[in-house]
Amino acid sequence: MVAWVVIVGVCVALPLLRSEEKAVAQASTQPVAPKSVDFQTELAGRMWVGLVHLSETDRKSVDSFVGMPAVTPVEKAARAIVLADLGEREKAITLLKSSSDPAAAELLDLYGASPTTSPSTVPSTSAASVRSGDKPATTTSSESLSKGFDERFGWYAQLAHVYGRPDTDPARAAVLNGARHTILVTATGFAIAILAGVVGFGLFVTAIVLLATGRVKSAVGRTGMAANIYIEAVAIYLSGFIVSSLAIGFLFPRAPLSIHILGLGAVVLLGMLWPLLRGVPWPTLRQDWGIHTGRGVLREMAAGIGGYLAGLPILVVGLTIMIVLILLTHDTPSHPIQQQVGDHSWVTVVSLYAIASVFAPLTEELMFRGALVSHLRGWMGPVCAALLSGLVFGAVHPQGWTVVPALASVGAVLALIRQWRGTLIASITAHAMHNAFLITIMTLATR
Repeated sequence: MVAWVVIVGVCVALPLLRSEEKAVAQASTQPVAPKSVDFQTELAGRMWVGLVHLSETDRKSVDSFVGMPAVTPVEKAARAIVLADLGEREKAITLLKSSSDPAAAELLDLYGASPTTSPSTVPSTSAASVRSGDKPATTTSSESLSKGFDERFGWYAQLAHVYGRPDTDPARAAVLNGARHTILVTATGFAIAILAGVVGFGLFVTAIVLLATGRVKSAVGRTGMAANIYIEAVAIYLSGFIVSSLAIGFLFPRAPLSIHILGLGAVVLLGMLWPLLRGVPWPTLRQDWGIHTGRGVLREMAAGIGGYLAGLPILVVGLTIMIVLILLTHDTPSHPIQQQVGDHSWVTVVSLYAIASVFAPLTEELMFRGALVSHLRGWMGPVCAALLSGLVFGAVHPQGWTVVPALASVGAVLALIRQWRGTLIASITAHAMHNAFLITIMTLATR
C-alpha cells in the first residue's frame, strides 16, 4: 500500500509540476535568457514553407498557418518570419508587435517597420513579389541580424536572411530545398504509418477473434506473494528516478542527457536488486519478469513486431485524444531528447539511437512490463493490468500531461505483447522499433 501511494504520488505530481513550471515561467517578470526555437516549432515552419513551395496553394496554407497558436514570444517571432516570407508581411508585423522576444525589434527593422509603426502604413508585399525578387525598398539588409539571432532561431534565421530574394538565388534555394525535404520525409513517414496501420488493423481484428475463441491466452499467470515485493521495486525505481534527477540537476545544472541516463541506469539496477534482497529467488524473478528467451529470440522478436502492428489501432485512439487535448489547451509538449535532434553529428545521432532504441526499451520494459505487470497480474486480469501499467508509464514521462493518453496507449500495447508472449524480448523489440522510427523521421526531417 505504501508503494502504491508513492507511485500514485509520482504520477500525479510530475505532470502537475511540469504544468506549474510552465505557468511560473510565463508569469514571471524576472529577466531570463531568451529561449531558442524548439524542435516542434522548427518542424512546423519547415513543413508550412515546404508545403507552399511544393503545392503552390500558398494563400490557403498561409491562412492555416496563421490559425495555429503561437503562445510564447519566440514562437511568435518564428511564426512572423514564415508569414513574411510567404507574403503576409502585415500579419507578420502585427504578430511581432505582440511578441516580447528581443529578436522582434530586429525583425521589425528587417521588414521595414518600427515598433510604433502601424501595420496598415507599411507597404504590402505579396507572396508573388517576394518570390519574384522584388524586395521592398523599406526593408533593411538581413546582415543586420545579430549572431545571437542566428544561434537561437536556427533554420528560421536562415529563412530570414534570404527574405525577399528570388527562389533562384542559391542561398534561398538551399533553404527552400531544406523545407521541401522536410515535407517529403514527413510524407514518407506518414505513408509508412498508414500502410502499417492498414496491416495492423487486420492483425488487430485477427487478435480479437483469437482472444474471443480462446486460442490466445495470457502467458503471464497470477504471481504469488512475490507480487507485493515487485511493486516495492517499482516504487523504488520511480522515487529514485526523481531523486537522481533533482540531485544531478542541482549538482550539475548543465549536465548532458547522458549523465541523467547514467543516474537512471543506477536506479533501475537498484530496483532489480530489491526483490533479490527481499528473498525472491533469481529463477522466480526471471520467470515472473519475463527475463528469458521464450520460444526463441528470433521468434519472439518477430512476435513483437507483429504485436506492435496489431496494437496500432489502440495507439491511434491515444494519439487522437492527445491531439484534442493539445488543441484545446494550446500546450506545447516536448521531450529533452528532441532538443538534440537538430545536431546531426554522427556522435549525437548514434547516442540518440542508443538512448531511445537500446537503453530506454531495456530499462523501461524491465520495470514497467516486468515488475509492474507482474505485480498487477497478481490481483487483476490482463487487460486491466495493461491499461493501468500503461497509465503509469505515460504519466511519468517528461512530455507533460497532454501526451499521457498517447504514451499510455503505447505502454498498454507493450504490456499486452508482454503478456501474450511471457518474455520481455517481444515488448523490448516493439519498443525499440517504435522509438527508432520516431528518431529516424525526426532526424531526417530536419537535415
